[in-house]
Amino acid sequence: MPKPARIVQAIVSIVATLLCCIASWIFLTRALGSTDFLVFYSAAKMAVAGRGAAVYDRTNLDSVEHALSPELPPGDYSPYLYPPQALLFLSPLGFLDGHQARTCWLGLMIGSLIGGLFVILRTYRIEGAARIWFVSLALLSGPVVWCILIGQFGTVLLLALALAVWAMKQGRTITAGAALAILLIKPHEALPLLLYLAGARRYQILSSVALWTVAGLLGGLALFGPAYYAGFIHSTLANLSNNANFINSQLGPTFRGVLLSIFGHGALVSAIALAALCAVYLFCFWLGRQMGQTSLWLEAGLLGCMPLGFAFALHFQDYDLLLLLPSVALLFSQPLLTLMPGALVALAALAGLLISTPIYLEAHTKVRNDKIANPYFLLLIAVQAAQLWFVNQHRQSFERDQVEPQ
Repeated sequence: MPKPARIVQAIVSIVATLLCCIASWIFLTRALGSTDFLVFYSAAKMAVAGRGAAVYDRTNLDSVEHALSPELPPGDYSPYLYPPQALLFLSPLGFLDGHQARTCWLGLMIGSLIGGLFVILRTYRIEGAARIWFVSLALLSGPVVWCILIGQFGTVLLLALALAVWAMKQGRTITAGAALAILLIKPHEALPLLLYLAGARRYQILSSVALWTVAGLLGGLALFGPAYYAGFIHSTLANLSNNANFINSQLGPTFRGVLLSIFGHGALVSAIALAALCAVYLFCFWLGRQMGQTSLWLEAGLLGCMPLGFAFALHFQDYDLLLLLPSVALLFSQPLLTLMPGALVALAALAGLLISTPIYLEAHTKVRNDKIANPYFLLLIAVQAAQLWFVNQHRQSFERDQVEPQ
């Protein structure tokens, strides 16, 4: 590598590391109420106090959030909207005081980020300069930095997805199922890949996912009781029927988010968004049928389904765009790297620039303050179109060797 390129690479690596360190420091020192960690910690405190069944009740949860963060106005407390098995994962935090819990959560976020990137690098055998560039660009990305700033689940889900991809490539069905079951903490982010697996006839993997998920649900039932599940069902149905208050979906980089930001809430908007989502899910299943017996079947799914599934989800926040890192890693790996045309590499570089922390934070702020449509929806569509074109152009390379479904 020429000396100027090495200097640029070193500067980018240093800046990326500093950004994540600054984000970590801000997370530890900012008011608890200005982070998403508040609702996680509040739910954990309720769980260890024997009140786990009440986490979906806004009155009970708001009272705990107020006790932990009294500076927040009453209307600014967040609801707990995660599926029942998530509380099993969060509950240990309830045994710790606020500072200890926040420090442990930061350690989990950073450890998951490092672990996820390590698994991706090992899975796709990314080495040398490509390894440094990939890690640096990942750490520079706005979604990664923002997840750390607000204490979100994102890096944990990245590790789960990375482990799932590694396990599926290694034929480790049980491990893949466990990792995908963790990803189901946010079901709308796992569904595109699960439907692709169904189309690809990976029934053993799907069975493993189902078994791990049922185990988590039974664990929640044993610890928190039937009322916990009744609360989840009631809360979910109430939020779905009250579109205007369903976790700010109009801010997301999705087709539904764009419609909501332009036309507002209404039956027609909901019907159009749901119809589009169903069409995308059918496409994911169809693509699995087409590519399921090829040697690069998993790569085809990551390239062909993930951005599309996110872009048309009923709810998706732009900080979870970091879950596209396993797909992005394909640009740095063999054998696909040698097949990438210059135009696609240029588009990838442009996408990386647009998602970098300074531009991301500006766009993120504009969307929330000015109530405009999230521009990252167009980026998702552009990236997905380019990736589908690439898969179609090099279909023979994907179909070089036929494999039996697992």
